[in-house]
Amino acid sequence: MLSDGRLHIFLQLAKYTVRMGLPPTPWDDQRFAQKGELYHNQAQTVTWLPDYFNQVRTQLLVATPNAIDTALAGDPNAASFGPFVDGDANTEVIRYRRTCYVPPCYVPLFLAGPLNPWDALNVVTKHQIDADNNAVSCAAVVDYLRAAITLTTANALPVLALTLHPVAPLADQDPMMIHRHRILEKDFPLLNTTQHSIQQNQIATQLEVLIQDNHQQQLLEEQRRLVATDKPLSNCIGPCGVQLGFYWFY
Repeated sequence: MLSDGRLHIFLQLAKYTVRMGLPPTPWDDQRFAQKGELYHNQAQTVTWLPDYFNQVRTQLLVATPNAIDTALAGDPNAASFGPFVDGDANTEVIRYRRTCYVPPCYVPLFLAGPLNPWDALNVVTKHQIDADNNAVSCAAVVDYLRAAITLTTANALPVLALTLHPVAPLADQDPMMIHRHRILEKDFPLLNTTQHSIQQNQIATQLEVLIQDNHQQQLLEEQRRLVATDKPLSNCIGPCGVQLGFYWFY
């Protein structure tokens, strides 16, 4: 969450490592990421601070999932919860981080643009994570979104909002730009810069393709497993045993 109060997604976090035998650069040992979707086939690179992943020291009082469900059903246009105080009904304490890893299958939901936290909770959690029965495995995402809609001070940003924004580096030299383009093209080969017909919104499309391929591979593996376990009776008792069994049954 940035100062606009919306949730932004960053992709392809990678460290710019020192290149052996080559002169040092201003980017050595720093981490960089891509902000959101491509825009006219161009990626926006930003510097990523290591402490973005640190767990916040203080605990946070948030609404329980049942209370959130009730609020969503009663007022779809609500924007936030809180502030809460100790002893409030239908609340619980959680720990949280200022950023959260999003499983690849849910990344396209965020790529269309920065999401209002309440919309993100409604769309991502209610319409996708719960529908996929992934609430347990995605507990960190759900808790992050609960923290994102919780205010500790009225008319202020939630406490998980970043105080220092990711900023774009002055990457006007070839090594840095080549480094980031190689990462992009390695993860999404169809986005190779030689293919000029590729336009924006392709990361979301390519993620969908990768997810479908992974699902298809899982189905094929399951079919192979079933074939391996579904052996004919003759493999166990031999053709003669099958024939004798037939005569006995007859």
